[in-house]
Amino acid sequence: MVKIEEYLSKYKEKTPTWLDKYNPGNKIDFNQMIRSKGLYYPGAGFDGTPIKILNTAGYCHFYIYVDNGVDLEDLKKELSKKEAFKGYKLLDKINITKEFNFNTKLKAEFALLAIYEKLAGNNIQGEKRFSLLYIKDDGWNVYRHLYSDDYSPSIILAENYMGVDAQFGKGSPLEKLVLTHSAHIPFLITNGDPWTDYKKVAVQGFTYGDGGIKRFLFKWSIEDVEKFAKEVYKKHKKLMDALAD
Repeated sequence: MVKIEEYLSKYKEKTPTWLDKYNPGNKIDFNQMIRSKGLYYPGAGFDGTPIKILNTAGYCHFYIYVDNGVDLEDLKKELSKKEAFKGYKLLDKINITKEFNFNTKLKAEFALLAIYEKLAGNNIQGEKRFSLLYIKDDGWNVYRHLYSDDYSPSIILAENYMGVDAQFGKGSPLEKLVLTHSAHIPFLITNGDPWTDYKKVAVQGFTYGDGGIKRFLFKWSIEDVEKFAKEVYKKHKKLMDALAD
C-alpha cells in the first residue's frame, strides 16, 4: 500500500505566482493567496506533520492553521526554530491581522503569515517554497467567512478529539457548514469516521502525537453532481434562514 504523499503527488501543482515571486517586503495579494490550493486545519496547535507530508507530495503550497488556544509569542518562537521544518529556512514572517480581518469581516486576534524556502544544497524531497497562515480564532467561524460557493480548500484535516465528534468530525457544525457549499473539498484527512460523501483512499495512514493517533485519507465521491447541487441549495437556504433568526 502506497503512502499518502505518493498518492497525492499525482495531483502535484506548480508554486503559485504570488509565492514563487515573493521577496521580503513585497505586498501580497490577499485574494490570490487565499485562493491558492491549500490545506485548512482547524484546531491545529503546533502540528507540522500534515505540512511535511503534503509538501513532500507537492500537493499544495499554502496551509491555513486555525486555533483559539495558541499564544502569538509562542507561535513566533515555534515558527522561527531551525528544526521547525527540516531543510527549510524561514524567509519571512508577516503580521497580516488588519488585512485579514478587513477582507473576511472577522475579528481574529491575530493572523500571521510565515513563508519558508528550501535551503540551498538541500536534497530533501519537497517544494522550493511553502507558506503557512496561522489564525487565532474559531475553526468553524473562520471557514464561514473565508470560503464560499466559489472556492474551497483543496484538502481539510478535521479531527475527532478524544472521540468527541462534535468538534470537527462527522456530524459537527463544520461538516454541516461545508456541505452547504457547492465548492466541494476534494480530500479529507481525519482520525474518525469520514464526513458524508467521502470514501476512504487505499493508502497508508499516518500517526500523530504521543498517543499514536491514526489518521486516514478520504476522497469526495459524489457522482451525481446535479443532485448534489440541488441538495446544497436546500442546505444553504436552511443554514441562512437559521442564521437570520
